[in-house]
Amino acid sequence: MKERVQLEIQAAIDQLVASGKQIGLQVAVIKHGRLLLDAVGGVCLFFSLEQAQGVLLMHEPSTKIDPRFSDPDAVTTEWEETRQVLAAAELFWLSTVRADGRPHVTPLVAVWLDGAIHFCTGATEQKAINLRDDPRVILTTGCNRWDGGLDVVVEGDAVQLTDDKMLARLAEAWASKWDGRWQFEARAGSFHHEDGGIALVFSVTPARVLAFAKGHFSQTSHQF
Repeated sequence: MKERVQLEIQAAIDQLVASGKQIGLQVAVIKHGRLLLDAVGGVCLFFSLEQAQGVLLMHEPSTKIDPRFSDPDAVTTEWEETRQVLAAAELFWLSTVRADGRPHVTPLVAVWLDGAIHFCTGATEQKAINLRDDPRVILTTGCNRWDGGLDVVVEGDAVQLTDDKMLARLAEAWASKWDGRWQFEARAGSFHHEDGGIALVFSVTPARVLAFAKGHFSQTSHQF
């Protein structure tokens, strides 16, 4: 099975490089810190999502249920189920830290792309001010029902994105989600509104994700 997948991915990479659509391409699959698959074609200098177009790193987290906070017969929430909640979520709650150590929490829209959550903010907003001194954040999403659904908490560091090509991809993702009202132009390292406003864009690659199943209660940790 592994060998067949490796051959199919390698063939697809070779076809893209031969067609001229890509100069170089690398696809890697890592699970629990172990490299399962690595296919390369053409000229590929980087092994990073943000440094090279076409590089795809699929990093599967270490997943385990915490029996202390789970029903006796509860089952682990698999990463794919958690990831789907992150991708479909229309609203997140972002927690940052003020300069004096007090927490700041605000709701915002965000996009899941390339294994990270992305959000934007004005440079003078409190969350942007907080991030200048402390990049640590928590993003929370889910539902307010106690007897059903899945609540998800993402821990990580917020990193500002300024690459216009990446920002253009994110602008497309924003425009295609919700009701289409979030329209941005990506240029000069930021998002630009039609009304002249400018927004900084941040990316949060998860360090740890907690999934809280309700009704049939469980707590699952996804450690990256």
